[in-house]
Amino acid sequence: SYDADVAPELDALQAGLDLGDAELRALVLGAPQILGLSYEADVAPSVARLEREFGSPEAARAEVLRKPAALELEVRGSKRGSAA
Repeated sequence: SYDADVAPELDALQAGLDLGDAELRALVLGAPQILGLSYEADVAPSVARLEREFGSPEAARAEVLRKPAALELEVRGSKRGSAA
């Protein structure tokens, strides 16, 4: 259900990236696959990688908001690099 499965992950995403409601909405619209992922297991490692690449949490946040694909998220059950 939304309350049990999706809402906690969206709350974690919003807190983890310090997003306002409009920013969270824009991110979900830009990367809808995020709705089926675990923040801690799937998204947080990508955020940490961006923080290393861009040098700060603020710069990583700005990049994610500018280009949600920067998170390089995979849809569950897919394998990166496999032929479709």
